[in-house]
Amino acid sequence: MDRYFFVLVISMLFSLVSFAQKDTLEDIAQQPVEEIFKVPPIIPQFPGCENLPRSERDTCAKRKLNEYLQQKIKFPEELKVGGRVIAEFRVEKNGHIEEVKIIKSLCKQCDSEVTEAIKNMPLWTPMGARGRSYRILYKVSVIFRPG
Repeated sequence: MDRYFFVLVISMLFSLVSFAQKDTLEDIAQQPVEEIFKVPPIIPQFPGCENLPRSERDTCAKRKLNEYLQQKIKFPEELKVGGRVIAEFRVEKNGHIEEVKIIKSLCKQCDSEVTEAIKNMPLWTPMGARGRSYRILYKVSVIFRPG
């Protein structure tokens, strides 16, 4: 009798535990999963190199970005010493630039020049993988040299 009572109590405990679970395997399988890429399959790129083979696109896009920044950023005349400004921004799924922030500052005027140039960039080719676009953080380093 005690043996049957013990089995009955254990069975009831297991059934209570199974009813207490909130998510079934089906619920978990239907939840959206955000993929994390250590190396993005197609990185976001500054425009102008879309028609090149993939192996050449990255180099071309970096060159175009550097040309753009050199054209748009003016060296402050009152600055006597050079240095580096590092900025971070987000490339959205649609290629727009958002949330520009300075990570390493040189001076307010240099920071402002870099921020404005980044905010006014043309649409980027967004990061893509498996037929979808993704948001990604991007960093740019701008060196200011006097003269």
